[in-house]
Amino acid sequence: MKLYIKKWISWSVLTAGVLILAVVLISGNPVSLIGPIIMVVYGILTLVNPMVRYQNNQLEFYNPLGMRLKTWPLESLTVDDSTGKTIIFGEKKNGKVKKILAAPNHTYDNEQSQALIDHVRAEKAFG
Repeated sequence: MKLYIKKWISWSVLTAGVLILAVVLISGNPVSLIGPIIMVVYGILTLVNPMVRYQNNQLEFYNPLGMRLKTWPLESLTVDDSTGKTIIFGEKKNGKVKKILAAPNHTYDNEQSQALIDHVRAEKAFG
């Protein structure tokens, strides 16, 4: 199961990058090419690469380049519905608890994040 950044965020960054790149190319200032190129690449990467994956009983977080940043095993995850939001907490090695994922949220697609949370809840209950 994969979780992507909201599409409108990716498309906004990509569109803004393309528009700024077009203006820079028309103006003929090659020094200003770096920013819009980074925006275009970031927009494409966030459209293509998921930010969160649930596989092999682990919740894995990735950066836009596809490199894994953090892995949370299923045993350390707790699903909490008491706050009005559905939140997944993970227990760190030092025993502290950290909020990992919430639904609804502002970064990820709400339907995808709720489906992922429901999947983790089901895995914890029956896994």
